[in-house]
Amino acid sequence: LFFEFVADDIYEVGHMFFYGIVERVFAILNLDEIPKSVFWLSEAGGSVLDANGVAYLGDSGLWSAFMVDASLVLKTGHFMGAYYIINLSIIPAFILAYYRLMGKRKSKSKYTMFIIIALLVSIVSGNPLPIEILMIILSPLLYIFYLVLVGSAFVIVSILGSLPGYSVNGALFTAMPGSIIDLIWNMQNPT
Repeated sequence: LFFEFVADDIYEVGHMFFYGIVERVFAILNLDEIPKSVFWLSEAGGSVLDANGVAYLGDSGLWSAFMVDASLVLKTGHFMGAYYIINLSIIPAFILAYYRLMGKRKSKSKYTMFIIIALLVSIVSGNPLPIEILMIILSPLLYIFYLVLVGSAFVIVSILGSLPGYSVNGALFTAMPGSIIDLIWNMQNPT
């Protein structure tokens, strides 16, 4: 039912809001490969035929088609672009806010190196899951607010239309879009 609802109109902002929330809940349950495989690698995430008749399926395929032929007018990175917002803005903001809420300077100085490492891991690896688990443990209500922010990030991507994607190459368990490394690569290789 979830897949049919989102696939019905992947350019509808309400569908993308719902997708963002459900996808992150699936990640907590270690089921995130299910929505990713449907929308990143199959026709439910969009499809295009290039001039040679090659079919590109899913959000990853659309991004690959755009990288091969920039003349194609596509909304690429539709299901992946939000990770740049999540991993480079929302997660670091949570880490810094948590650090700011720590009590005394002694407490802060004990955890300064941990906070720096957590920020670097979020920005470089593009994996929000460890911080999401921490949010659930520390404050379930904050996690719900985070889910609303994630859904909003997917809405922003949907409204903007075309944002950086990510090359998955079929290996979803290694796909961590939204890292600073991907962003730098995308900025150095504009099409």
